[in-house]
Amino acid sequence: MPIKSLELLETVALGFGDLLKKVVFLGGPTLDLYVSNSAAVQNRTTGEIDCILGSLALPDSATCEQLLFERGFHK
Repeated sequence: MPIKSLELLETVALGFGDLLKKVVFLGGPTLDLYVSNSAAVQNRTTGEIDCILGSLALPDSATCEQLLFERGFHK
């Protein structure tokens, strides 16, 4: 995995704090986690990390969004 992708994922993961257990990362930077042959895939790092934050109910979504804003995340 390219160092930059790993560093980006680590930085974002740390930012989630206790919410991390509800997060699933996806997109380009995560591709390197699943490919064992680095020559098989040419991946480019965009500087963005896509993720999904699990929530059981709509009111939880508003609470999660506020918690993310407080941690420095933005839309």
